[in-house]
Amino acid sequence: MSSFAPGYPRDEQGRIVFPKDYRWRKELIVKEATHHPAKNSLYIYQELVNYLTQPGDTVMDIMAGSGSVLLAAKMGRRVVAIELALDFYGWLLQSRDKMGLTDEQAIILQGDCRKLLPLQASCIIFSPPYGNVIKEASARGSGEERGVWQIASYMESDLARLNDFLYKENMAKVYKLCKVSLLPGGYCCAIIRDRIVKGQKVEFSYRAAQAMSAAGLEPHEWHKRKINPSSRAAYNRQQGYLQVDEEHILIFRKPGG
Repeated sequence: MSSFAPGYPRDEQGRIVFPKDYRWRKELIVKEATHHPAKNSLYIYQELVNYLTQPGDTVMDIMAGSGSVLLAAKMGRRVVAIELALDFYGWLLQSRDKMGLTDEQAIILQGDCRKLLPLQASCIIFSPPYGNVIKEASARGSGEERGVWQIASYMESDLARLNDFLYKENMAKVYKLCKVSLLPGGYCCAIIRDRIVKGQKVEFSYRAAQAMSAAGLEPHEWHKRKINPSSRAAYNRQQGYLQVDEEHILIFRKPGG
């Protein structure tokens, strides 16, 4: 098996440095979806699809958001995209049309993944939402904390509003459904950032890894992506506030195959 994202540089900490995908996204995705607050990098999707799948395989995003997963259909894979929010679902349909994809190449479903799964796939790639712990902190937080809740409220709104206990329970169910959906030997990839809550770093990446393991998925690889700080984040760092400057790419595998 080849290495992941071999054509991109690494920083001194070994984190992958992907370029910005704004122009590429503008070519593929409808204008409205380019303003989605939590877009997955097209470069990450491209590399994961190349690394973990073969042409003809089914790639699924269970919280499809801005539609980055549609790129997999342009790469010869069959796509299943699930999205809860009606606005985002509409953007996905429009982006599919803009990319010239057929219903057979890209199946787009509106609804809650907890109700629609299991559906068969060779690889699942998605970004988990954040629980109500973000909202509680953001009500009185600053900088990163306030911005995070704005993002979380857009993503799988039902899950994002659960308290921490119920959030963990429901995400455990999601990962179990992912395992059932995957073909033996298939991959489940979670793309997630840690967050600053009440001035402390909350390692959502480790939470996700624990939940995936508990669901019966086996750890395969764990990569990190260097994030270029926004002007606000750079300012907050100068003021001495703790900031997050990396994104985690967790790759787990269903036993067998």
